[in-house]
Amino acid sequence: MAAICAQDAADLDSSKIEQQSISLSRALISGGAVAAFNTAAWSFYLNTWYDRTSDKFQFRDDWYDHSLNVDKLGHFWTTSVLHKIVYKLSRWSNFSETQSLWIATGLAWLQMLPIEIKDGYFVTYGFAWTDLAANTLGAVYPTLQKIYPELKPFNLKMSMHITPNYNDDKYYQIRNPVDDYEGRTFWLSIDVNSLLPESADPYWPDWLNLAVGYGGSDMFTERGNWNIDKNRKGLGNQEWYLALDYDLLKIFNPEKDTFFYTLLDFLNLIHLPAPTIRFTPTTVFYGVYF
Repeated sequence: MAAICAQDAADLDSSKIEQQSISLSRALISGGAVAAFNTAAWSFYLNTWYDRTSDKFQFRDDWYDHSLNVDKLGHFWTTSVLHKIVYKLSRWSNFSETQSLWIATGLAWLQMLPIEIKDGYFVTYGFAWTDLAANTLGAVYPTLQKIYPELKPFNLKMSMHITPNYNDDKYYQIRNPVDDYEGRTFWLSIDVNSLLPESADPYWPDWLNLAVGYGGSDMFTERGNWNIDKNRKGLGNQEWYLALDYDLLKIFNPEKDTFFYTLLDFLNLIHLPAPTIRFTPTTVFYGVYF
């Protein structure tokens, strides 16, 4: 932990004295890439979800609805991914460390905002403050990890598989893989080695983490409707897991600021198949779970 704190403090201090001029050409390329991505993503959203819109803006309390808050973790994770993309593009454009972090926080949050506003005009949804809060946490958390290195050992990852529901016409609420919440699990990956005293280093590999997972099942009724009560609260089953997890950057130890480093850094956002124990709703051991 002391090493992590020292390294992150050095990164932030160096950003204060770093006086490289911003590359206008790279900044324009980065801005164009972000704009193109947003355009493609927005087109996908419009064609996939928003086919039943209304002229009336409405609010909706969707806390613990049929998705059992798996969607909230999805909002957090997605916004943190956007933060990483914008942060790396900003650093490539020669913005300082501090500037890049806050640019990434602001743009990641703004990229998700139109979706929440559009939800307010959707017939079966509505503007949800809880979604906006999850987006905000996802945009701020990576920056807070740099300011408060004690947070660095704790990272959210995702794993996903397509369930049989996705290919069953009965489940008409599932329009794309993103809606297939039963196939998604989110994992709090914990860098155990960094939390242990230095004397324990030989006994725990620095690339081996533990991950606490959360997902859900029975989110739909037998007729394909959302499994909710009269207050629109989910009646499905929570699924909690404990699994091994891997830090690819520490396994392969690539040189920083290379393509391979960046690739592994993004792959670290995914929880890879690993031995897993599910504790609820029943106890199950998986030799490999994804």
